[in-house]
Amino acid sequence: MSFLIRLFSGIIYVCLTTGSIFAAEKADIIVAKDGTGDYTTIQAAINSISSSNSTNKTILVKNGTYNEHIGIDRSYISIIGESRDRTIITYSVERTAWTTTNGSAVGCAVLNIGCTSAFKKSSSTVTDIVIGNLTVQNTFDSTGVKTMVIKDEGNSTRIYVVNCNVWCKGHDTISLWTTATGMYYHADCSFKGSVDAVCPRGWCYTVGCVFYEINGNAPLWHEVASGTTQKFVIRTGKVLRDSSSTSSSFKLLNQNNSSSLGTRFYLLDCMISSKCTQEGSATEAYFYNCHGETTDQAWYANSLSSTLAQSSITAKWTFDNNWDPENTMPSALPFSALPQPWNGAYGLASGVTLKWIKGRNAAQNNVYFGTTNPPPFVQSQTTNTYTPSNLSSGTYYWRVDAINGTDTVAGSLWSFTNGAQVSVNNNKGKIVERKTFNVSQRNGTIIFNYTLDKSEIAVIRLFDIQGREMASLPVVSQGDGLFTQYLQIKKYGLSKGKYIASMSLNEGSITKTAEITIH
Repeated sequence: MSFLIRLFSGIIYVCLTTGSIFAAEKADIIVAKDGTGDYTTIQAAINSISSSNSTNKTILVKNGTYNEHIGIDRSYISIIGESRDRTIITYSVERTAWTTTNGSAVGCAVLNIGCTSAFKKSSSTVTDIVIGNLTVQNTFDSTGVKTMVIKDEGNSTRIYVVNCNVWCKGHDTISLWTTATGMYYHADCSFKGSVDAVCPRGWCYTVGCVFYEINGNAPLWHEVASGTTQKFVIRTGKVLRDSSSTSSSFKLLNQNNSSSLGTRFYLLDCMISSKCTQEGSATEAYFYNCHGETTDQAWYANSLSSTLAQSSITAKWTFDNNWDPENTMPSALPFSALPQPWNGAYGLASGVTLKWIKGRNAAQNNVYFGTTNPPPFVQSQTTNTYTPSNLSSGTYYWRVDAINGTDTVAGSLWSFTNGAQVSVNNNKGKIVERKTFNVSQRNGTIIFNYTLDKSEIAVIRLFDIQGREMASLPVVSQGDGLFTQYLQIKKYGLSKGKYIASMSLNEGSITKTAEITIH
């Protein structure tokens, strides 16, 4: 199936209530800067959990900017933001300066796994940590040094980072480095840095992530311990030059400088920037169905072994069947997540069972499924699997809304294709599907999430069901990426009912639409 269609396909239908996500809230601990939660800092919430904890404890962090330097020295904790772009953990720290002052690099990132709140390495392995639905950013202002955002101390495994922005200007943005046993899963994230933005040791699987290179180096790095099957899989990724970069080109891959340590990359169904002009350094790198923004380059032509089916390269396969994160992640996020098959999967057999991780507060799951976009409602159920019948070859769309009483948290639109893969069209100027435009509603506000290219001009409009324009929001992108605009329902005097939102690009030559109901 087309990579671009996987990024976004057609109209998304969204029907949300204005009920708070905190109604019947199932999070174990709530953090709020304004004092309305259990704690005002994330570190205090972590410290409140027993050091011998063995079952998941979900910490819900309400919207706000938390200037915190965090250590996590206990296991089975989920740190979940109220919203990805408005729950922000930020701190300024640089590795060399920190090490000089403290005598050790332990604790030199914003969020440190496997060390105490006093930034001493924990004596035991920290496992089953979920970081989700928030932004973590190291604000140290330099591209030439290590400004780690998320790091472990060589003593962690089974770490999830899902639906997050993980950003810095410097090196080693997310550095999970447990050499022998580290297993790491990242889904639907944005990673940004100047060198080695994502640089795991051990096993790592990413799906639906965007990797931004700032300084003309390489965004991806890996290290394989001698004699192991460790691997770094990037599925449906997008590799881009950041808008702040002054470099005309960059490479894709880096490896450890030690000749005794290797790499093992698998890149499948990825879109690679035209500014990414060379593979870089890797002892092993395998590509499948990777394409450029405008034209393809020979160095990422298909090189996957004919004995290894692309559809078999899953998260569970990546971890040698020792971890199945897409079936074991706790229901900590507010929405349905981690679809199986993965969003945009293709070449599937006719018998497909759909699975997902349920939303945290979901009492019911409303399943939408069909060959049209948006897909029609099928049924409401308590379970997290659905098996459609009589599937023929073609593309199917689905989504799962998390329902709790009168509250609805709409799920993302997912798709898969039975039968052969659909070829990718790389004519950038004619692709509408490459643009994302999502509309949601919360607490009296309509939220528009959309992607633009640098200096691209767009206009967001809201129409009532009779076609009358009710609001207009002109926007100009300052760089490639995902952006958010907010529209206050009361300010515009909007009554209950259905509305159509549109985003027009290039003076109306490309238009995306979405429907929303105000309750």
